[in-house]
Amino acid sequence: PPPPGENALVVNIGDMLERLSGGRFRSTPHRVVPTGTNRVSFPLFYDPGWDARPNDALGQLEECLGAPPAESAGPRWDGQDLSQWHGTHGEYLQAKVQKCFPDLFAHAVFEN
Repeated sequence: PPPPGENALVVNIGDMLERLSGGRFRSTPHRVVPTGTNRVSFPLFYDPGWDARPNDALGQLEECLGAPPAESAGPRWDGQDLSQWHGTHGEYLQAKVQKCFPDLFAHAVFEN
């Protein structure tokens, strides 16, 4: 993440926008680090529908913008390669919650 700057506007990109953009925009770790200065934070979460398939939208985006750039940005902060992930948005969320918060997942409504 970028260092805080005076009058800066920081936008954290999530995993689905990284996938939808074919890696043009990279997801960052979303962590609030106290800096000792005043700050205003407006979280806005915008996700595709539970059954949405990001790969379908990626093809349409590539028709407009061309192929995504080569992996020149280096590895992601968590080592994942979202270009290799296929499935619905809901399946991705379930897998991520299960990995990051296993105790929460064990008690969640979407456990079978």
